[in-house]
Amino acid sequence: MKLEAPLAAVVLAWVVVALCALGFHPALREGQPLAGLGRHISEDAAQATLGVESLGLVGSHATFAFWALDLSLLYVAGWGLVLLCPRRVETPSAIPVPLLIAAVVGQIAATFLAGGPVGFYFLAAGIPALALVVPYLEPEPTHEPRPRMGRLITASMVGMVVVLLASPIDSGLASLTGAGLLPEAWFPIAVEFASGRSLPIAIALALVVAAACGALGFTRSSWPGLAPACALALGPSNPAKGLAAAMVVVLLSRLGAGPFWRAGFLVVMTALFVGVALR
Repeated sequence: MKLEAPLAAVVLAWVVVALCALGFHPALREGQPLAGLGRHISEDAAQATLGVESLGLVGSHATFAFWALDLSLLYVAGWGLVLLCPRRVETPSAIPVPLLIAAVVGQIAATFLAGGPVGFYFLAAGIPALALVVPYLEPEPTHEPRPRMGRLITASMVGMVVVLLASPIDSGLASLTGAGLLPEAWFPIAVEFASGRSLPIAIALALVVAAACGALGFTRSSWPGLAPACALALGPSNPAKGLAAAMVVVLLSRLGAGPFWRAGFLVVMTALFVGVALR
């Protein structure tokens, strides 16, 4: 059966996300510039559950306690976010084909042309950012009443918690597969700012990633169309975090949040990780 172009773009993007999640990203192969860094990040992520050992739990008990706590909190926060975002504005079912293709092309270009994490995200985030010049999907609705600012802020804060709680799932998947982890988009920004010698590069990369967040935030799409682009542009080895961020953006859109607010959520999310890394 022949797939239509929009559906084929979605399937392609999800296949790429799945391959990256399972550790089959070509940039992680031995001999590639990011292979060593990927192993180092994976080793650091494997220590994520050790903090619960301070509660007196060891071994499998510590692991069970960590995942029980994290998934329980994620479930509660997720339902809270859904309840905070009742359907006020219909989310379009159209598929952002230009954004999806740009996200996949960005991964291909970054894999073969980047010599490090900075170059990787100049391409992996920069190419999807070009979708900003494509006025895509239907215009923002103007007839709907604007959501209350308090509800919008609360939903965004709960959404941030959802993204944070989804993050350990990526390290857990990596520990199961034994795969290395590519850095996320915030990582090279934090490294360049921390070095103090590459401030112009850090600022330029931050602007590129912010533009990618803008392209994701300005795109009005349902979750299946937006989620893979979000994961690929902001961190292909961390799909749970990217898919959770896309869910928050879609729910904020459903609540009536405008494109600048949605894009701002992604920018603040990335800046939060940069800030934590610089502490």
